[in-house]
Amino acid sequence: MRPPPTVDMCPDLDTLAELGAADETVRIAVLGMQGVGKSAITVRYLTHRFIGEYKSNTDMMYHQVIKLDGSTIKVDIIDVSTSVQSGALVHNNIRSWAEGFLLVYAVTEPDSFEHARHLLEELRRTGAGLRTAPVRDGSKSPAGRRKRAATPQRPASGDTGEPTAPTILVGNKTDLIHLTKVDSTLALETALRLGCQREEVSASDSSEEISALFHTVIRQCLALKRRRSGMDALRSAFSSLPRAGRGQGSGLHTPQPGAPARKFSVFDVGRKLGNFISGGSRPPTPAPNKFTTSPLKTSVPDLSKASLSEKLDTLKKTVKKVSV
Repeated sequence: MRPPPTVDMCPDLDTLAELGAADETVRIAVLGMQGVGKSAITVRYLTHRFIGEYKSNTDMMYHQVIKLDGSTIKVDIIDVSTSVQSGALVHNNIRSWAEGFLLVYAVTEPDSFEHARHLLEELRRTGAGLRTAPVRDGSKSPAGRRKRAATPQRPASGDTGEPTAPTILVGNKTDLIHLTKVDSTLALETALRLGCQREEVSASDSSEEISALFHTVIRQCLALKRRRSGMDALRSAFSSLPRAGRGQGSGLHTPQPGAPARKFSVFDVGRKLGNFISGGSRPPTPAPNKFTTSPLKTSVPDLSKASLSEKLDTLKKTVKKVSV
């Protein structure tokens, strides 16, 4: 796959100096059938302007630096053309690159909804879609979006796999009410069945709901990355614990043959967990004092026959003096 043209949507140098270096990076892929408004949604988010005409046969890569929830985030967005999605629907490079997906369809075109559904099924089948319990409705309220974005997602029933990429099914062109042909209930049921979030927007009407849409998937990507980072740190902390019988002087109990192996001591587990929770390394706990013992100097009594006879005579004389 050829690399798509890159458009740098970063603010001017003064704004970049204010923002400083980005704390984290989020990569989002916008997928959907030709003419559903993928480019309109993307450019509306980046520039807050609506442009109705775009080239539909060229992938575009956009870069943006935003301030979100007190953090500076670099957002990379790829607007994928329909030609790249044909065949395997979603190219392997896109699946492995993206950390979040927006699957766009037009509420005026049932075929575009079927295409988005096939995309979602493929992402789910290949393990690239978010397997979480979706929201119950697609409210357009910015306050409602923020509340949903802040709510942790629960694993969907029957799915025990770890989510890999937050995914939102997006119905565009809701302003064309008289031309709507995709039933909103059907779209919501599809999202519920496939375990993703569903939203309905209009790129031509409002930039606020488009911004809320992107910020939702960005927050979900960041939450997932941070959760994974925390789990990796916890695994690393436990993997560094000494195992029983490893090396000399480990101070750990060596199990007897046939007894269950004891991997960690309580002291080691507590110290490692304390270091992980506090976010830093604590000063090492001093090792207990090792007392060196020297052999006791004891006098062994002389038990020879001559010695015993002498002691008996001395005892008799003492008894005679006491009796007198």
